[in-house]
Amino acid sequence: MTEDEMRRGAEDADARRIAALLAKDYAAFADGLAETLVYQHASGKIDSKASYLPQFHEGRVVFLASRLEDVRTHVVGGAVVRQGIARNELVVEGRPISAATRFFSVWGHDKGRWLMAAWASAPLE
Repeated sequence: MTEDEMRRGAEDADARRIAALLAKDYAAFADGLAETLVYQHASGKIDSKASYLPQFHEGRVVFLASRLEDVRTHVVGGAVVRQGIARNELVVEGRPISAATRFFSVWGHDKGRWLMAAWASAPLE
């Protein structure tokens, strides 16, 4: 696979991840996450895939809009790293929230598909 194919594959997978999250298609959303996912929230909290997904299924967190800006995609060996700004509108425990964070995500190719293996973010000031 060429570096351009790797970049496009991870970018497409990320677009599908966001679309599934906004559509509340949590099965498709989960399918795009690696079983070994490490998800570091802007608050510093860290989740695994198993601890991350219930908040969506239980309706505690609902994404209304998500926009990525200034995204750069890099190939590093067999992985793809994406970095940029995420601007999200969501409802957390019944409270509307607007959040802007700087993020990076790591993507790996496994069994013919791209999966998000890690996410880390920090508040954008």
